[in-house]
Amino acid sequence: TTSYFVVPVLLEAQIPVSRGNTLNIAGGVIGGAKIGSKTKLVYFDGGKEKVKEKDDYSLNVFRYGPTVRLGYESFQVYATYYMNGLFQDGMGPELYPLQVGVAFTFD
Repeated sequence: TTSYFVVPVLLEAQIPVSRGNTLNIAGGVIGGAKIGSKTKLVYFDGGKEKVKEKDDYSLNVFRYGPTVRLGYESFQVYATYYMNGLFQDGMGPELYPLQVGVAFTFD
């Protein structure tokens, strides 16, 4: 598990489609700073065993990239591509995270 403090900077347009209902489109950049990372391993060896460990795992402390969001009323889908690698240079494979998801918002 890795936790980040995230700050999005978005430009949003809300398009009326019917009585009071809107379609919203947003795009911008998102940045984050890692605040923690840990692993938890659960296995059975004559009984249930748990091993928890906190470490930095050579993950980059900061991440940034473009993000887009598309929604109707309180439902949204979003995608973010992080342009810097997941791991520090020379400390792991060259991976660039892509985050895709759904969100439910409240007024």
